[in-house]
Amino acid sequence: MTNAAQLRCVGVTGTAANWQLAGFALSNAGTQVPVGQTSLVMGQPSMWAAIDGIDELDGLVLRPATSCAEPKPAHAHSNKVVSIDHVVVNTPDVARTVAAFEAQGVPARRQRRLELRESIRLQTFFWLGDVIAEVVGPEKSVSEGPATWWGLAFVSTDLASTVNLFGENASPIRPAVQPRRHVSSVRSAAGLGVPTLLITPHEKMVQGEAVEGD
Repeated sequence: MTNAAQLRCVGVTGTAANWQLAGFALSNAGTQVPVGQTSLVMGQPSMWAAIDGIDELDGLVLRPATSCAEPKPAHAHSNKVVSIDHVVVNTPDVARTVAAFEAQGVPARRQRRLELRESIRLQTFFWLGDVIAEVVGPEKSVSEGPATWWGLAFVSTDLASTVNLFGENASPIRPAVQPRRHVSSVRSAAGLGVPTLLITPHEKMVQGEAVEGD
């Protein structure tokens, strides 16, 4: 299930040359990378996003949708990436950020509690159109600071080929948290300017069904 608040574009600090070397097709005079319904705007000073119908969201850096290129037909990326699986949001106060999403008409779909060695973390999932927003933070509030954009995960239809293209800039493929999915982390040396994960399609997505919260 998705909603009308589509993640329209995301600003990243990496250069167009590095994204192209990573197998992404460029558009809009070589300044943006269309992935599904979302465009990546390269060469930005920091990470930001534009979401249809939302101009404030718990301190996240947002820009108007006019910052994005006009929607165009899907580009075929040579690295086999077909969509954005999720965008990661870090927050020092999960309850506050979840409330901010829901106040904008974006309901939480699911929450996962992670018991780590040093702390307990919560992951809360929302749909921003066809992209999942994964809000991550401590079980108890630790500060009054704003939520921040942190990273992206891309779906690849052939993860082995994608990792092979990245070469030493991608980690070995490993099982994902979600059953029957696999992931690889892109190293900062790739120069994409944003923490990046590569992931296989969800089993139900392969069958053409929407998945909530994974």
